[in-house]
Amino acid sequence: MDSLREDSMKNIKKMTKEEFKKINNGTVFYRGFHVVINCKFIQTWEQLAEALGNAFQFPMRDEGFDGTWDWLTDLSWLGDQNEISLYFYESDELLKSNLILKIKIFDFFNDFVEYWKEEVKTAFIGGKPGKVKQIRIYLVN
Repeated sequence: MDSLREDSMKNIKKMTKEEFKKINNGTVFYRGFHVVINCKFIQTWEQLAEALGNAFQFPMRDEGFDGTWDWLTDLSWLGDQNEISLYFYESDELLKSNLILKIKIFDFFNDFVEYWKEEVKTAFIGGKPGKVKQIRIYLVN
C-alpha cells in the first residue's frame, strides 16, 4: 500500500482490524449508512462493482466505471443518509496483483468523496437539488 500515490489516498483513511472491531461493536454503527466490502476475493473491477452494487443496493447493475459512478453519485433510493462510511475490509487483498487498477480505484473513490463535498451542490438528484453528504472511506487491515 505504501507504493500508492499520495494523492490517491487523500480522502482515504487507514484503520486496523482492532479499530474496526471497536467501532463495529453494536454501539457505534448507529448513525449513517455503513458499507463493508470484504476485499479478500476482489481481484477485478467487475467483482468490486458487483460488491458495491449489492452493498449500496443499486436499483440496477452496471459493472462499468461510468455506470457505477452514476449510481454512487445518485444514492437517492437510500433516503436522507447524510453520512456514509465505506470500509474496505482486508484491503491489502484488493486487486493485489494489479497496482495500476488499485490506484485508479482509489482515485475513483477520492473523486466520489469530493463529489459529495462540493459538486453535488450543482446537481439534481431525484428531481431535487443535491445535498452534501459526509463520505468516509477506510482501508481496514
